[in-house]
Amino acid sequence: MTRRRWSETESRDGNDTRPASSPVREGQRWSRTRSSGGPFALFATCGALLAGGILFLISEPGVHGGSSVPYARRHYPVGLTQWDITTDHDALYLRRIMPIVKPGALSNVTFVKGIRDLLVNLSDETILSIHMKDTMPLSGQPEFQDVLVQVEDCAKILNIAVPPRVFVKQGDGVNAYVTGFDEPHVLVLTTGLLEKYKKFPDQLRFVIGHELGHIKCEHVEAHNLVSALVHLIGGRDGESLRARLLVPALCLELLHWSRASEMSADRAGLLCVGKVRADGAYCIYTAEQALMRLLHATDRQVDADVFLDIDEKLEDENSVAHLLTQIYGLGRSHPFIEHRIRELRTWSQTPEFAALYRRGRTPSEQQFVIESISVANIPDTDSLALGNAVKCDSIVVVACGDVEFRSLVKKDNSNPVFNGLGWQVNIHANQTLNVDLLDSDLSDEDLIGSIAVPLVPNARVATQELPTSSGERAQLTLRYRPAP
Repeated sequence: MTRRRWSETESRDGNDTRPASSPVREGQRWSRTRSSGGPFALFATCGALLAGGILFLISEPGVHGGSSVPYARRHYPVGLTQWDITTDHDALYLRRIMPIVKPGALSNVTFVKGIRDLLVNLSDETILSIHMKDTMPLSGQPEFQDVLVQVEDCAKILNIAVPPRVFVKQGDGVNAYVTGFDEPHVLVLTTGLLEKYKKFPDQLRFVIGHELGHIKCEHVEAHNLVSALVHLIGGRDGESLRARLLVPALCLELLHWSRASEMSADRAGLLCVGKVRADGAYCIYTAEQALMRLLHATDRQVDADVFLDIDEKLEDENSVAHLLTQIYGLGRSHPFIEHRIRELRTWSQTPEFAALYRRGRTPSEQQFVIESISVANIPDTDSLALGNAVKCDSIVVVACGDVEFRSLVKKDNSNPVFNGLGWQVNIHANQTLNVDLLDSDLSDEDLIGSIAVPLVPNARVATQELPTSSGERAQLTLRYRPAP
């Protein structure tokens, strides 16, 4: 017999959903004996039931027999924003694209506004029409009520006001995706995915949370708009040398952003699983199994560490196979599974991840005053500031919800200090501020780096590395105090 760390075969209320033909595994909170008739079989059955009941009462949830904790009793973050789950690279792209997607000065430019309106009016109507013909809506279907409940729960956890419409599409492939430009979006699940995950509701919850993470981070709108613009550039002057060089470069950049977006969405899926224990081991294990199931597509549980060890060995050997894998990865829209698992493991050990669960179920709003911001070691030349080989003309932008503060320009300074700011922000406990560093020139502002900074009431100073688009890291120090 084998012992598993967790059981993924329980229903929403914690009851067993394993088929009667499945073998009994040691370490689970239920038992089944094969009856051969007579009083001894009756006594054996009663004894097994009694022992199982005692074990159920005394065992800690999620240690041996799997989690019997209902979703409503698990721990989830409160007041999530998209910047709580976006990776550094994803945030770097999003902060540049959002002025085009969101209503504002840039999005009101006639050309941009025309593209956006066309996508909204044509794309959403076409998408909905196609999915009404080729897929089945799950709304009102009793047999799919468990899936709809999962979607609604994940939307609440991720603080999504309007849950997506849910459709199921016939297909053996294990796939799920979200589409649409405006709310409500459309979530499509293939029958192959529902079949492979039907015994593992928590892993299906991770997949659904991942897809809703794309909605939370506004990837659908941003990627659709940017992709449309790239296609227009290629179609308008596709035979020119400029288009032949520019369009492939833009496509590679879009793929890099797509891979970063998938990492952010994985974080959303992890949070939707919920913490069963304080160390968060169960939700990490569930996420790993959900991702690995995309590879082996069987009903078995696998050891992710064995899979990761093979990949790490290739990296250590610096082999030709590893080099070819890296080149192959440049053309992929999704990261390799091993990279996604490592990223989730790393993020789950960060202070930012732990801070998400300290907000409580009824977070109180706190007021802080930003006194000063200093940045050290800004690179002179930035890959996004083409042709700019001088020192940075720095601007810092601090955003909290819909409120935004901008500093004055610090000319030709690689180590700017912005004193006497006095910016007052209202945020939930342990929620993060979004800090952008810009390089201003005569006609435009180039984003150098973007980072989410948590404010802890008793700390007064936050110091973090600021990743920049050139690959180097600057040092950001933010000084603040509680508002009087």
